[in-house]
Amino acid sequence: MQPLLVYTLCFLVTCCVSQISVDDINQLRAELREEFAASPGLAATTVRLIFHDCSGPGEAGSTEIAQCNGCIDFQNKDHAGLQSGAVEPLDIIYQSYWNTLMNRADFWASAATIALEYSQSIDDDERHLNDQLREIPYFFGRRDCGQDSGDAVDTKRFVDPLFGWNGVQKWFVDNLGYNDQQIVALIGAHTLGTAHSSASGFDTLPWVDDEGTLDNQFYIDLADTAAQDFKEAPYINGWTCMLAPNKQYEWQNLQNEGHPYIMLNSDMSLWYDVDGHFIDEETGECDTSGVIEGVSPVRDITWRYVQSNQAWLDDFADVYELLVQTGYTDLQPVFAGNGRDFGDIDNDNTGDKNDKNNRHGGKHNKGGGGGKRANSVGSASMMNASQQDAGGQEWWSQMQPVLGWMILIAITLNVIVWISACFKRLYWWKGQSQPGSEGYDTVSSFEI
Repeated sequence: MQPLLVYTLCFLVTCCVSQISVDDINQLRAELREEFAASPGLAATTVRLIFHDCSGPGEAGSTEIAQCNGCIDFQNKDHAGLQSGAVEPLDIIYQSYWNTLMNRADFWASAATIALEYSQSIDDDERHLNDQLREIPYFFGRRDCGQDSGDAVDTKRFVDPLFGWNGVQKWFVDNLGYNDQQIVALIGAHTLGTAHSSASGFDTLPWVDDEGTLDNQFYIDLADTAAQDFKEAPYINGWTCMLAPNKQYEWQNLQNEGHPYIMLNSDMSLWYDVDGHFIDEETGECDTSGVIEGVSPVRDITWRYVQSNQAWLDDFADVYELLVQTGYTDLQPVFAGNGRDFGDIDNDNTGDKNDKNNRHGGKHNKGGGGGKRANSVGSASMMNASQQDAGGQEWWSQMQPVLGWMILIAITLNVIVWISACFKRLYWWKGQSQPGSEGYDTVSSFEI
C-alpha cells in the first residue's frame, strides 16, 4: 500500500499549488492601475476596504475574531462610503473575468496590494527618490463569505476615530493582536486619503497636504515639524480642536490656509497625550484652552517615521502583510515583484492611459520631480524590469501549473499500473484458490 500513499500525497500537493501566475497578477495590475489613475481616491478607498474586511468578523460559524472574507456589513456606519467608493467599482472589474480565477476575498486583497504599489510608485518627492515599498507577496486561498454582493451578515464595532491612544491600543490588541509599532505604522495609511462628511460626518478634508501618495507625510504633518526642519523640540502646535459637521470634534491645522488638512483624535494620540485632554469622551471634545504639551506614549515610534520615509514603508509593509493574512495560516503566496516599475502590458491606447496618468499625476509634483512618474508609468518595457525583480520566485510561480500537470500525469500513469497489477494478482489468486489446483489453500490471503 505504500506506493498508493505516496501517489495520494503527491496528488494533494498538486491540488494545493496556486494556479494564479505572475502573468495573471501583471494583467490585474494593468487593469487596476489604469482605473486608479482615472479615478482619484479609489486606490485609497481600496486600502481602507481591505482594513475593514480583514478586521471584521469571520465567516458565519467561524471562531475567528477577525478574518479577511470578502465581506463587510453595508449597514454598519463604520463602513460608510465603502460600498459606493470601493466595493461597487471594484466589482465591475471582478465580475468581468477575475471571478473565474479567484474569490472576492482574494480579489479585494490583491486590489489593495496593487493600490499600495501604485500609490508609492507615483511618489515624486525628491527626498524619496531612493525609497521603495518592498515586495509584498500576493496571497491566495482565503474563504469567501459567500455573499454575492459582498454585504456581510455579521458585523462588529470598529476602532472609533474619537478614541485616544488607550482606546486605539485596546481595540487593535483585542481584535488583531498588534503591538504598538504595528498600530502606529498601520494608521499611517491615512496619508492616502480624505475624510468625507457624507460618510464619516467629519469635514471633507485630506489628512495631509498632498494626499494620494504612499509616504510618511502623515507623520510629518501630525508632528507639525515641517517649519522646524524636522527638529523635535520646540515644535509648533498648529492644531485646533473644533466642531465637525457631525457634531463631534476633529482637529484642523489652520496654519496651512491654502490647503487645510484634518486629524482625528485617534491620529493625534500618536503624538500628543490626547487622553488627558478630553472634556467629553462621547463627542471627542478636547480642552482647547491652551497648547497640548503632553507626550503620547508612542511618540518615539511616530518620530522615527517623521525622520525616515523608508523606515515607515518597511514597517508598514510588514504589518500590511500580516493584515491581509488575518484569520489564516495556510495561504499560498505568489511573488511578483513590488510593481514599482510596472508599465502597461497592452500598448493599445497607451496615449490615452498616459493622458490619464498625467492628469492625475499633476498634484504629485512635490520637490520639482514631476517627470518621475511619467517615466515610470506608461512604458511597456518597464514590465520586464518588474518581472526581473521577482527572479527565481517568478519563475517558480509560472512553472507551478506546468509542474502540477506533469505530476498529475505521472500519478495517473502509476495508478493505471497499480490497478493493472491488482487485477493480475487477483486472477492469479483465483487460479490458485480453486479446489484441485496446485497450491490450493483454504486460508489464502490477498496483499498488495
